[in-house]
Amino acid sequence: MNMSVSNGTTIGGGGGGVSQSSSSTNHHNSHHIHSTSSSSRGQLQHHQHPSSSSTSQASPPPQQQNNSVNGHLIWPIVIRPLLCKIQKRSQFAAVTMLNALGKAENTEPGFLLEFVTLLLTNRDINVNMTESLLRLQACIPEFEEQRCRRAEEPFQELNRKTFTLKKILSRIPDEIDDRKIFLETIKEIASAIKKLLDCVNEVTNGGYLASYMDKRAVESRKREFIKDSKNFSQTLKEFFRGGQEQAVFQSAAQLIYATNSIQKTIKSRCDQPISFGFVFSSNTIGTDSYESKHDEQVIILGPGFDSPESIILPTRYLFVLHRRPIDSINIHIITPEDVKNYSDRCHLWTQTFNETNFCIRLPNGTHSNELHELLEQSVYCNKSLVQMDEDEYQITIVRYRLFQISKCLKRRIELQIYHNQSIIYRKSFSNNRMLNLFSDHCDCVQDDWPKLLKCQTNLANVRLMKQIEHDLKPFSNGIDFDIILNETIHRFGPHERTYAFCLYQILSNQLYRKCFGEYVGFARFYDEILLSLLRKVSIPDVEFIANLGDWPLSLKNNGRMPIPIFSWCGNKRDSYDIVLPTYELTESILHAQERISVDIFSTFGRQPIPFESKLNRLFWRGRDSNRARLKLIDISRNDPTLYNVSITNFFFFRDEMDQYMNQDENPSNETRRTIPYVSFFDFFLNRYQINIDGTVAAYRFPFLLAGNSLILKQESIYYEFFYHLLSEGEHYISVKENLENLSTILNRLMKSNDPNIELQSKRIIWNARKFVLQHLLPENIYCYYYNVLEQYSKLLLKSKPIQQRPEMELIFKDSIDPFANDCKCESRRHDEL
Repeated sequence: MNMSVSNGTTIGGGGGGVSQSSSSTNHHNSHHIHSTSSSSRGQLQHHQHPSSSSTSQASPPPQQQNNSVNGHLIWPIVIRPLLCKIQKRSQFAAVTMLNALGKAENTEPGFLLEFVTLLLTNRDINVNMTESLLRLQACIPEFEEQRCRRAEEPFQELNRKTFTLKKILSRIPDEIDDRKIFLETIKEIASAIKKLLDCVNEVTNGGYLASYMDKRAVESRKREFIKDSKNFSQTLKEFFRGGQEQAVFQSAAQLIYATNSIQKTIKSRCDQPISFGFVFSSNTIGTDSYESKHDEQVIILGPGFDSPESIILPTRYLFVLHRRPIDSINIHIITPEDVKNYSDRCHLWTQTFNETNFCIRLPNGTHSNELHELLEQSVYCNKSLVQMDEDEYQITIVRYRLFQISKCLKRRIELQIYHNQSIIYRKSFSNNRMLNLFSDHCDCVQDDWPKLLKCQTNLANVRLMKQIEHDLKPFSNGIDFDIILNETIHRFGPHERTYAFCLYQILSNQLYRKCFGEYVGFARFYDEILLSLLRKVSIPDVEFIANLGDWPLSLKNNGRMPIPIFSWCGNKRDSYDIVLPTYELTESILHAQERISVDIFSTFGRQPIPFESKLNRLFWRGRDSNRARLKLIDISRNDPTLYNVSITNFFFFRDEMDQYMNQDENPSNETRRTIPYVSFFDFFLNRYQINIDGTVAAYRFPFLLAGNSLILKQESIYYEFFYHLLSEGEHYISVKENLENLSTILNRLMKSNDPNIELQSKRIIWNARKFVLQHLLPENIYCYYYNVLEQYSKLLLKSKPIQQRPEMELIFKDSIDPFANDCKCESRRHDEL
């Protein structure tokens, strides 16, 4: 799928995954999940002004400067405070308005300013907009999402200085006519500007910016701020020579915008909690572990907390179960005093997801140090934090990734939990031991890695292995791979434009491959996950065939021998393929906190709206990769109030494009062939989602299960590796393959006054999300790949050791991972930790 944030939301890829794309291209060109949302404490707090950016942004042309600056300030000064007032009465109404106004501004920059101006004009209210914005600035508080959340003094001082400067500038309209008072105000402004620049310099030079791009972004904002400060000074000189007040108002407004921009840029580059941020080494906390008196209300568990050294994953993660509100969570690295160089410091990129809207009830006597065991014993819960009983917990997800380095040696790490800007709980990782953290780029093969992850003892992994046993059963008498390879090449090799597959060999824990077919780009998805696995554990020498297409290849009932081919999708009636987790899942695991923004954790953790407050309709976006998807559009037109569904891209049924364009679109306008972009996270503003096959199974299904909406799943012959563990009525609502009962089901769900129906829907959602936490986490995916390769290797008939075949290409670990050679720890074993 396509990474670009464009006008359409393509649901497709190999099997109908989640992506954003507006071009009608071959489905093999799309493979990424993308979104623009970010998590925060409140529904309103995670949205910036729609037309703003945390990165450097060009100044508007001079002739448009007045309206441009007013347009940028209308959001934080007028719209944002208004939405806060609405939120106190109706959170749902506030979120709905937030999304509507944001999309309007994104589509037509300047809309909000024009909208407010039109409202004033219709009321015959004539105001100086720039002067009014300055006066209103004096009346509004500093909203939490504007503040840098970092606890270090330079960031807190930055918050204070930006707020102070804006308050002083807001006094200009009241004081500009009194020359004596105004001159004193100008001195205050000059002093406040200098102090703010000192704060920025302290952040820039203090080692808080991890990368060159971060430093460049902040320096760019700093230069713009200095430029606007000089322009303000020049405007004042012209004013005292007989200039206009309006020019001073405009220059002051521009300086407020520049102040907001530099604070926002530093926040986006340095913040730790809630949204993206960097956690840097510090000596401000002692090395002794401390737990607050509220520790009985907090349970912390997960491999990223208990075993961060030995369980190496692309992103380490942990879970915080709590019965009291949490604003933010920091992961604090304690640097030894002898570490002086910035390059020797550790940098972690952390994310906190505290909008899961997911709670569990643990019966008396329940105790475990592992999440999957607690979930196994947990009972349905549907309460907010203010309603919780003693045995009920909300779940917050925290994850972190080593940033731009491959190792972090001899550090103590502490978890800090904040509420109302105070630490309410803190605890050291791994019983306060010195830790050596290695990134996923390092070769850290461990003999006991499968035991550490409990790949074959964890109950969830044991359940998942049932699919592996099913897939391997037809080959239980042994696999003569020479015969299998010859048959595969003979059967599919001549059809280069139809089929694509690769021969893989793992020899002495090195990866080799040779690909067949014209379209072999998807081999990199296998390469990446296999290389990552081989950096963690030794795989027995093995060779296998991997399908690069969507459709299963090893078909039954064709009179030919079954071929054990690894594929991302199976066919219940007609294939022998050995099913692996899809590239959508593996990509989201390998590149979370990098170029992938939608994954299991981000979807699970960004669900701020409870089910009962959502829009009461079915939502779907996708491309035309299945006739049933077009039928969904037909059905929706019979009762539009129940549906918000659209085809985003046309490839398979282009001749029917005009018929299935949105009715509010103009089919004759070739530039409007796509619908507006919808973030995947915004799908869940609606109560109901439907999962419809694309070319094969829709690969978005795991991510839909992680959300807080009820899933309606089309009956299908296609399946992924985990489908056998799902039950209709327990994890989703089943809809017939031809969708003929869809309207009946929706009418029952949406229009019934029976409270038990809503309760049943909530229970199904809870079961689905519990299933995700048990079976679809990164540790489960890695274990599945290990288990299937380990079990498959036992079936190979090996009269002699496997030899490297002709024309096999060695896939170097650093060919994909640029930091792979930065560290080596092959000799590192669990008993050395």
